[in-house]
Amino acid sequence: MQFPTPSDDINGNAIQIVKEPNSQIDSIDLNQTSELLAVSLSNIFADTWSGKLKVFRAHEDRVYTEMESIELIGGNSASVMFLKSLKAKAPELLLSASDSGDIYIWNCEENGSNLSGIKYFAAHESIVSGLYPCNSRALSYYSSSYDSSVKFWSEDKLVRKFQGHNGPVTCVTCCDGNTTHVNLLLSGGFDNSAFMWDIRTSEPVACFGSEAHINALDWNSDINENLITIGDGDGQVSIYDIRIPFKALCEMEKQNGNVNSLISFYNNKNKQATYAVGSDDTTCTIISGDVKINNDNVNTLNNDDNDGMFSNDGNLILPCTFTRVSTFKINDHTDYVRAIKWNKQKNILLTGGWDGNLYSYKL
Repeated sequence: MQFPTPSDDINGNAIQIVKEPNSQIDSIDLNQTSELLAVSLSNIFADTWSGKLKVFRAHEDRVYTEMESIELIGGNSASVMFLKSLKAKAPELLLSASDSGDIYIWNCEENGSNLSGIKYFAAHESIVSGLYPCNSRALSYYSSSYDSSVKFWSEDKLVRKFQGHNGPVTCVTCCDGNTTHVNLLLSGGFDNSAFMWDIRTSEPVACFGSEAHINALDWNSDINENLITIGDGDGQVSIYDIRIPFKALCEMEKQNGNVNSLISFYNNKNKQATYAVGSDDTTCTIISGDVKINNDNVNTLNNDDNDGMFSNDGNLILPCTFTRVSTFKINDHTDYVRAIKWNKQKNILLTGGWDGNLYSYKL
């Protein structure tokens, strides 16, 4: 299949939100309701890591104003995440996680100013590699760590611990949007595996294998609640149906470096599934395609009867297929692309890299 060349419409219209050449952008998060943007940065000086949190507020399509900046002396912030609150008119809650294993909870005013710490606690015994909100419960979230564990939290109270990875866990996610999979959790790690967990029992219900360590996961019900995407250290991006964990539906063209960030979204304009892939080759690759649903009966994870997964002649029935239509690369970064977010309301893509730059693009 022939793919279009990189689009000048993308590479030529980047708006730079952050420029910190002596720092690395490790993580970004968007509050889609209040239009706040949180950025975590790190740097090393005299063999000591330090970090910084910045909060921005959107004013126009791609114009952000810095509202707050806090230095984190003695430890960098590896991940940052906004957290839903049940209280009306309550301050925004912002979480940050550190290489020391701690999680910090911050108050942030609705306009993004007056960032103040509420509490911090020792969450893990090693680097906290990822944070992700539990979409079915307010003030609840998941964390992954290099201590080989995944944990489920309600604010600073541990709800459940998931243990099964044989090595550092690099990423954690669950299904975004309206979904029947509210009790499922996905984690990936250095053991070349992605585990799917039932949060009610702490037991794994499926395992997805990879040829290299898994660095990035995505699960978006806007495309299909049964499809997950895995990015690994060989630059491979694979799409799986969770009901058939032993076979990838599609393997996209390899990147020229580790895949470290990955998101998907449904493009209402062209009616296609779109994937944004951040790589150590300094690029962000945008891949669009068609997802087609096979209406044949296919069993779910909770059904032990596999008859519906095969036709009468023994051929495997794939419940979904993904066909690539177009791809192009964003080439504005000069170092690893480690953070990607999608502003669903405004069709804006945000990319952050280890060059200290954060860009926004109108797709």
